[in-house]
Amino acid sequence: MSKNPIESIQLPSNAPIPLYLNLYGQLKDLIENGQLESGSKLPSIRTMAKNLQVNTVTVIKAYDLLERENLVKKHVGQGTYVSPGTSFEEALEVEQDVPGLEDRPDQAKTYNFASLSPSPELFPVAEIKEYMNRVLEKDRGLAFSYQESQGYLPLRKTLLKPLQENGIHTSEDKIQIISGGQQGIDIIARVLLEFGHCVLVEEPTYPGALAVFQGRGAQVMSISMEKDGVNMDELEEKLKKFKPRFFYAMTNFQNPTGCTYSSEKKKQLLELAQKHNFYILEDSYLEELDYSPFLGNKTPVSPSLKSMDRQERVIYLKSFSKILMPGLRIGFLVLPEPLKAGVLNAKHAADISTSGLIQRTLKLYLDSGRWKNHLNKIKKEYFQRYEILRDFLKSQEEYLDFYDPCGGLSFWARLKVNMSSDQLAEQARIRGVKIASGAHFTSYSKPNPFFRLSFAGINCPRIREGTAILKEILENYSSFPDEYTPLI
Repeated sequence: MSKNPIESIQLPSNAPIPLYLNLYGQLKDLIENGQLESGSKLPSIRTMAKNLQVNTVTVIKAYDLLERENLVKKHVGQGTYVSPGTSFEEALEVEQDVPGLEDRPDQAKTYNFASLSPSPELFPVAEIKEYMNRVLEKDRGLAFSYQESQGYLPLRKTLLKPLQENGIHTSEDKIQIISGGQQGIDIIARVLLEFGHCVLVEEPTYPGALAVFQGRGAQVMSISMEKDGVNMDELEEKLKKFKPRFFYAMTNFQNPTGCTYSSEKKKQLLELAQKHNFYILEDSYLEELDYSPFLGNKTPVSPSLKSMDRQERVIYLKSFSKILMPGLRIGFLVLPEPLKAGVLNAKHAADISTSGLIQRTLKLYLDSGRWKNHLNKIKKEYFQRYEILRDFLKSQEEYLDFYDPCGGLSFWARLKVNMSSDQLAEQARIRGVKIASGAHFTSYSKPNPFFRLSFAGINCPRIREGTAILKEILENYSSFPDEYTPLI
């Protein structure tokens, strides 16, 4: 007779982490390794506590953490059951194009407002091809050899100029080249997080980051977003209580809300980082897509957090996925001095080095200055899409609220009608429209009235067609909830 996997769990009293975290970690491993199958029932709280000779509170805390990660589901009066598995790829799908979409015969009938992947027709393919050919002609086989793990030195030197233009003064030895923003998040998590460590995130936030942090076995604590950044009182309270290793933040055009931190909150955040001794991982994935000049706003978005950092508390993460091409898989980190060695080792362990051909090509492209012309071009196109989608949302104020970000690639909205965003997403899917429901952007993945509409990969005519379908769906729901949930 096969042994029940639960029987393998042991909780030594001299373990370096709390008993509930130890139990949570072992159960999580059993679930993710497939030893506890989807739909199987966990022992009751009292039974588990008795078998392990621990307090019932220990088991309750462990089960709560598993539920927050959507690994188990509690059914009142019935018990706790293992949820269907959610892969890392599934966690990221909401940010990317639907696999195989280009091969579907009904593609023309599909309107994708869920993906943040840019439209392929906007990619600077001809320019990248030109500089790639130059690299191949000049460097030949060297372009395909292993590069320095820290990154191609001429590229790191080239990056200093755009950084300085954005108020970030650093040196090439503090720049680490990475294979895309997702790898940057993963590397920082490897360096700073061990099982049971606490990491703070915005609520809501990027699901790819949540997947990384949860995969490291970290305690993921969320801070609610407001229109000008996170709630600072809540942040300071959790800093005192949990002593996090770092705070993952998108301070300009946050994903998914589109909110931008005020200068005052950015200053407060840096002061708190110094006072409570933690790092801030600043994900600057859309900083360039500021539509203030088109809107007649005299003041553009405030500078990056890194440009204000004088105490080396900010890790600056930049990817070229949204402003050039996702498939390039290249970005960089600007690091505080104490993290350089650890990050370099983690990068080497991850993939040795980022593609030499891509690094050398990007270096030539940035040196040419043509990337700025490309940026201006896509900003004009995205602004047109932004206006059309914004006007649609304004016309639906009877059914929803929304936040106007004045930049970025998406809008964050809240339903006023009596249905969850999951229900709206399902109704829309049936009609050929994809939206990103709010549950994707929280650590607990519960249905809520929020959703994100992106215009990154859908052109102006198709935005009009797709929103006409959403309009019909919204108008068919005339029931309104009794309670009001704030938008942000």
